[in-house]
Amino acid sequence: MPGTPFSALARLCDDLTATSKRLEKRGRIAEFLRSVAPEEIGPTVLLLTAKVLPESEQNALNVGYSTMSRVLAGPRQSSLREEPLTLLAVREVFDQIAATTGRDSVARKRRLLESLLGR
Repeated sequence: MPGTPFSALARLCDDLTATSKRLEKRGRIAEFLRSVAPEEIGPTVLLLTAKVLPESEQNALNVGYSTMSRVLAGPRQSSLREEPLTLLAVREVFDQIAATTGRDSVARKRRLLESLLGR
């Protein structure tokens, strides 16, 4: 799945925290948004505004502190895939987490988060 590496968004966020100048921040965000594919703009804006899913969607991740703590404290397994984590891949995993319900959903969500952090 070609696309903008998630690490590029992480670098942008680091750059944004390094400056207090609002015009400079706007310029960097605008430049970044011009560099991503049209289908990546929505997920990128959501992540830049500290959101995972649009407010118009009724889905929710429903991942609590306990689940995140276990995922972050657990061992990291590297992915066998060589491809970098992309903005759309992150969105896809969040969509999968939001759609996961029913029996053993917490464990399945935890595995999805672990797979995301392992990339």
